[in-house]
Amino acid sequence: MFRKFMLIIFSLISFSNYSFAEIEIKISVDKNEYLEAEPIICNLSFINNSDFPDSIDHDKLGLYYIKIQSPENKKIIYAGSIGDYIGSIRYRKIDPHGLTGSTFNLLNFFVEKIVTLNINSAPGYLSSGSYTIKYSYANKLTSNEIKININKPIDSELLVFEKLIKAYQINDGKPWIMDSILLKKDSYYDIVVNHPESVYWEEAVYRYNQECNWLKFDYTDIYVNKEFVKRFPNSINIRHILINLCQSIYLYEGGEPAVNFYLEYLIENYRKYDVSVFAKEQQIKKEYLN
Repeated sequence: MFRKFMLIIFSLISFSNYSFAEIEIKISVDKNEYLEAEPIICNLSFINNSDFPDSIDHDKLGLYYIKIQSPENKKIIYAGSIGDYIGSIRYRKIDPHGLTGSTFNLLNFFVEKIVTLNINSAPGYLSSGSYTIKYSYANKLTSNEIKININKPIDSELLVFEKLIKAYQINDGKPWIMDSILLKKDSYYDIVVNHPESVYWEEAVYRYNQECNWLKFDYTDIYVNKEFVKRFPNSINIRHILINLCQSIYLYEGGEPAVNFYLEYLIENYRKYDVSVFAKEQQIKKEYLN
């Protein structure tokens, strides 16, 4: 038994030394021009270009190795990571010519927070300027480099930006202070209702839903969340919004038959979008009942 155990350990160590030989890393964003505090949706992909299975260990999937630099090389504060840190000998398999990776809002992890860390704390934002983004791990795994420009909001977007930052700054770290949480929810909802064309609308809808969950509200605006699904069927927040939407439909618009009717509609009409996948998932899991 001991000999077998040592052979397994030796194999894992050897595999880790020779892995990544044909792993390609690609990093991308959904666009190259942003306003301050506008979410920056980033995709990080690990691609196996070989004809044989390969793997990347879970620790390497953490976002710690993404570097963001301004032209002045000012360091950006790292504020968190995504990944499974159970142990470095755990691997995520990548099939031949397959890929694995993550999609995330860069602002949630790599910039200074607007407020101190607390429950539902706000993301930060990059001030106006040009930045480069690149993934690099111990000189073994290096991605392409991308460039983004951050612009100051003006005119109507400046008004929404100021409302958003003000909402972020409302203290939500004390759950017993209900008035502040309600005010935070109402502040996001103000943006949702009054500024539907703003680039900040998607973020405001997500934050509004978050606050409703925190307050344990069983109802979120059905019209707003249906509009979110319609406009952003591939949003990284679509699963969260869909569950809230299904819960409201279930409780206020006809129970399970009404939910199933809506889910079937999404599956049929959004086949190429993420929301269709999550609609199928909810037909089985029914998390909206919890």
